[in-house]
Amino acid sequence: MRDLCRIGKDKRIRLSLTLVVVFATIGIFGQQRIVGYYPYWLRDRLPPEDLQGDLLSHVILAFAWPESDGSIQMYDGLLDTTLSNTVHTQGIQLLLAIGGWGLSEGFTSMVASVSARQTFINNLLTLCDLYNLDGVDLDWEHPSNATDKANLTLLAQEMYAAFQQVEPPLLLTMAVTSSDWFGQWVDYEVLQDYVDWFSMMGYDFHGGWTTHAGHNAPLYPSPPGDPEGACDTGINYLLTTRSIPPQKINLGVPFYGREFMATEINGPSSGGDVYHYFDAIEDSLTNGWVYHWDDLAQVPYMQNASHTKLITFDDTTSMRLKAQYTLDHELGGVMVWALGQDGMGSNQPLLTALGSSYLKTGEGPKDELIPLSIVLYPPFPNPFNAVTTMTYQLHLASNVELSVFTLQGEKVVTLVDGVENAGLHQITWDGKDIHGRPLPSGVYFYRVTGRRFAESNPFSLSRKLLLLK
Repeated sequence: MRDLCRIGKDKRIRLSLTLVVVFATIGIFGQQRIVGYYPYWLRDRLPPEDLQGDLLSHVILAFAWPESDGSIQMYDGLLDTTLSNTVHTQGIQLLLAIGGWGLSEGFTSMVASVSARQTFINNLLTLCDLYNLDGVDLDWEHPSNATDKANLTLLAQEMYAAFQQVEPPLLLTMAVTSSDWFGQWVDYEVLQDYVDWFSMMGYDFHGGWTTHAGHNAPLYPSPPGDPEGACDTGINYLLTTRSIPPQKINLGVPFYGREFMATEINGPSSGGDVYHYFDAIEDSLTNGWVYHWDDLAQVPYMQNASHTKLITFDDTTSMRLKAQYTLDHELGGVMVWALGQDGMGSNQPLLTALGSSYLKTGEGPKDELIPLSIVLYPPFPNPFNAVTTMTYQLHLASNVELSVFTLQGEKVVTLVDGVENAGLHQITWDGKDIHGRPLPSGVYFYRVTGRRFAESNPFSLSRKLLLLK
């Protein structure tokens, strides 16, 4: 048995840490939430110290999972006090996700047993105490019958009662689907009194299980009436059909995309199970893939040069549109699957776009939507010995200069100088200077600078080039 005095001390320490977190979170986020799932297998890409407390209110560690007897299994090293302290120091609340795709088999047996449920809850309380966790996220994928439905409700009620005895009370949250297919087996009308929020998984609307190459996470159905749905149809289902208060709903957004074998968007396809992180999708744009925007779905997609493959994904523009949608519908927040998929270290463009739009819209009109000025993709090929292509995307018309420099900062050629329309731009360079003379082998860099017409702040981005002859 654990020493009761030590437990009391642990709780007082946890109370102090959590109060600091709560006050910091309220100061930054007010009533808004940005919740990010943090999978164990992405921790090398995004160490805990690189989680951004100015953009995240809550982080959910993924995954632990239940056994039928109420015991809990998890990835080795998922929990440790150093991680908890690092996250809390940044003003972020920390939760533990239980379940997940392929890890939820133990739920059905566990929730059917009174003793197993109690063992499960006691184990959760111990973990939260040991690792200074602020709550638990249930990610049962998925309840599938009336018995599961009733027992899930019992579990949530019992968890809530136990969590309320902790000082301060632990959070109880749930990841949920966007339609009645599995939603019919979740008693939202009762659960909303016990669950702090429901994060709707606003992605995987299309994939290997569909016969056409649809969008991974369309904001609206494309084509209209698509039976696979979209974020908007899912939110309306939860708000209208299931009567969940908007403040208890988070709109889930993906930091990944899906690849299909198809000649056109919404056309016949195979595949969809190829999963690409956003930072890898960015690189594809310099390898012959062409960017497209779907005005119906309000998300982008890419097509390869031979028109045999598509990748459907979200970019900074669609993230900002989804942030605005969350504000317009007065939802409680947004949820991200998954932190670490849009970049490494401080370079997290999707999270930055999401956070700047969702948390800072109070600085201007509510319907003001200003995407990031420019995305600068890696050159291809690089190294090169004949011609390389430099690709950048403007979200608004801008005055642009693209010039190539030596490492010493000497300008050797200007390739663009003037007004550029919004959209994707590709510029080729043959390794020659302004007079058409071939340059020697070596390291160069090119810089895209400019000022868009919608605001006064300039932008400037650069990348290196290696010329080999």
